[in-house]
Amino acid sequence: MLVKQHTKQVGWADIADLQADPMIKFQHKYYIPMCMSVGIVLPTLICALWGDLWGGYFYACMLRMVGVHHSTFFVNSLAHWYGEKTFSDHHTAFDSIVTALLTLGEGYHNYHHEFPQDYRNGIRYFHFDPTKWVIRLMSYFGTTWDLQSVSKEEIEKAKVQMQQRNLDVQKAKLSGLAHYSWEDVKSKVAVGEQLVVIGGYVYDVRNFVHEHPGGRRTLLDWVGTDATGPFEGSMASNHLHSKEARSFLNAMRIAKLVA
Repeated sequence: MLVKQHTKQVGWADIADLQADPMIKFQHKYYIPMCMSVGIVLPTLICALWGDLWGGYFYACMLRMVGVHHSTFFVNSLAHWYGEKTFSDHHTAFDSIVTALLTLGEGYHNYHHEFPQDYRNGIRYFHFDPTKWVIRLMSYFGTTWDLQSVSKEEIEKAKVQMQQRNLDVQKAKLSGLAHYSWEDVKSKVAVGEQLVVIGGYVYDVRNFVHEHPGGRRTLLDWVGTDATGPFEGSMASNHLHSKEARSFLNAMRIAKLVA
């Protein structure tokens, strides 16, 4: 599953230490025969000892591999589709106990994306995260060290900010909107307000400029103009924004554009 990729197409990493490791070199050289013998032939032959060769092949080999691969890659699918965005909505990752159980601990994925330096996925002691428990246990014997974790203050700050954003979205949905003409937009921008028009609505982006994933300058270039095109991905070099980005945008809506 780990392949040699073209360095001009993907980010380059120095793996000279891995390439020099004799155990890894041995595994790399004999990877195919090792996988076939240990992953398929051996389980099948063991089950054949009690007369269930085909059962060993289909259940101990094929079904096991399907299960393990689905469990592994739920981290790139289910973990980005189902659950709660507890700490941030700037990415597509979710927190979910269901995903945690199916992936053996990778279900607190929103936290992992927001604080990737932390050795934990589940930050509470009861969160199902076997890897966290093993790493912590090994630290007591000196086989792991310098475990990195985020402070409680930073974690709580992220949670509160996310809760506030959810409240802002709800508030925007419930409150009545003012009516702005283009002249209103231009006059307010002239006195320093940072307003952008998208899809017939006016948005105040002053508190989001420094958080914009595409960079501060990208957003500022569209202040006082209609940015529907780039936001919808209809212009060259722009991307269609996700449903999370659209939900986040609702919190900044302040008026409806009228003729």
